[in-house]
Amino acid sequence: MTTLGKYLGGGCSFGAFGGRNDIMCLFDPTSPKFLSHAGTFNNNVLTMAAGCAALSQVFTEEIADDLYARGEALKAELNGITREMGKSLQATGTGSIMCIHSVGGHVRTPADVADPLPDCGKLLYLELFMLGFAFAQRGYISLNLAVTDNDMSEFARAFADVIDIHGELWE
Repeated sequence: MTTLGKYLGGGCSFGAFGGRNDIMCLFDPTSPKFLSHAGTFNNNVLTMAAGCAALSQVFTEEIADDLYARGEALKAELNGITREMGKSLQATGTGSIMCIHSVGGHVRTPADVADPLPDCGKLLYLELFMLGFAFAQRGYISLNLAVTDNDMSEFARAFADVIDIHGELWE
C-alpha cells in the first residue's frame, strides 16, 4: 500500500491510497462485498486544482531534479565535514530528505543508526537551533524550495562549528 497526503494536494487537505490489484479490488463498489471508503477529502475540487498547479507549474520535473541534487550536495558536504574532522557522525538519506546520525560506519539497517549517546543528537539539534537552523530534534532534515544555496552553506558552516566545539562527544 502507498498512502499520499498534502504533497499531492499542493499543501491542501488531501489523502490518497493505492496498492496491489488484489488489495485495491476490495474497494470496488461494484463488488458485492466491497469495503466502502468514505473520506473527508473525497472530491475536493480546490485540492485537486492546487495539486495540479503545484505539480505542473511550481514543482516541475526540472525543479524536483534540482532540489534532489542540492540535497545530495548538502549531505555530501556534511559527511565531508565529519570525515575531515574524524567524527562518528553522518548524514544519510536521499535527495532533499536526510537525517543526521551520531554514529560512524556503514548504515544498512535501522539497528546501524541506534544512537549510543542520544543526548549528543539533542545537543547538536539545540546548538544549531540556537544558531537559527530548525530541523527535527531526531536529526531529520527536509529541504524545500525556499531553502537557498546560501542557507545550505550557512547550515554546513554552523554544523562544522558545533562539531568543532563539542567534537569530543563524537570521537
